[in-house]
Amino acid sequence: MAVVQRSVEEIRPVLDFRELNTYIDAFTAKSNVCAEKVREWHQRYAHVAILDLKKAYLQVRLEKSPWPYQTVMFRGRRHCRTRLGFGLNVAPTITKATVGLVPSLASDVSKGTSAYLDDILVDETIVSARTP
Repeated sequence: MAVVQRSVEEIRPVLDFRELNTYIDAFTAKSNVCAEKVREWHQRYAHVAILDLKKAYLQVRLEKSPWPYQTVMFRGRRHCRTRLGFGLNVAPTITKATVGLVPSLASDVSKGTSAYLDDILVDETIVSARTP
């Protein structure tokens, strides 16, 4: 199935991942890790900002090799998914790895941030949440 995104006049392939998801074990969060992150975030509460990256799933670009397997024919044209599929149960795990990696690329950002799943807590006494 495909959906036309009217705001940008693009065709978005929509795939049903339910059957594929039955074969993939994707456990993303442990309650003790979540509780530890919440405690850590409460201790830093003075000047913080939380970046919710829930839209980040749609920005994770796919390797070209699986494109032929994620193709939709719509109005006589072939459309391939180039971004991480919505509804794929490993998406949170992939996004978690990305969110964890990006702050570590700059030491000052790494010191002033704490990432968990698709949220990043930014300690604004160390680094600004608005830094480009």
